[in-house]
Amino acid sequence: MTTKHIVLRNVPLYAVADGSTELETECLFGEQFEVSPEVSQSDSNYSFGRLLTDGYEGWVPTAALGELPKATHRLAALASWIRADDSLKSQSLMPLSIGSLITIDQQANNICRVVMPAGVHGYMPESHIVAIDSVEPDWVSVAESFLGVPYLWGGRTHSGLDCSALVQLAAQSALLLLPRNSSQQQGEGVTIEDTEQLQRGDLVFWKGHVGIMQSGTQLLHANAHHMQVASEPLQVAAARIKRKEGSITTMKRLVN
Repeated sequence: MTTKHIVLRNVPLYAVADGSTELETECLFGEQFEVSPEVSQSDSNYSFGRLLTDGYEGWVPTAALGELPKATHRLAALASWIRADDSLKSQSLMPLSIGSLITIDQQANNICRVVMPAGVHGYMPESHIVAIDSVEPDWVSVAESFLGVPYLWGGRTHSGLDCSALVQLAAQSALLLLPRNSSQQQGEGVTIEDTEQLQRGDLVFWKGHVGIMQSGTQLLHANAHHMQVASEPLQVAAARIKRKEGSITTMKRLVN
């Protein structure tokens, strides 16, 4: 096994090595990807392996893999840019999405210098990042920052994401490391037996879907009905989903 880093902006991960299938998930800048050299391939444009963030396996563009030093910070803003120098008017080198992992080697005047591949440096606002071990006490507020972001099956960025990516990215801000898919996320935390017990931060699951409780009655979720991240009463969402997919399967409370 060879461990590489994602050195481009959000990178697609596919089930096959030609990008012809649906998007499985996305890898973010700075995340580690373990390449499996024993998996043969005829097209060197793609490499097979697993994303170490959550163990998701698949094929990513080989050009997206490279070397980076150990990450020191992560992007806490919904989106940001790495720029060529410390001027706000400088050329933009790369857009980043929340959750991207970054190595900072200098900080001054509210600007951070970012280590990029091949010894290149870029710059970004200090206010957009947090230390990699920083814990957001209200991780639901991170999820709420995605309100209105388009729904995208397999998406995992501020440009578009699905229900389980919303949960994963937001919980990650509190160092709650969750699997990528809702079917796996159901196995986390402790079970809640009654909707009357629901509170902010609890997760509600249906077959193939998950949402985050903003309160005891209000649900936040990336969904294909609104085609975006939306907030609505749980009672309304549950009634609509029941007609198509069935009733709530389980409710969970995450624990540190």
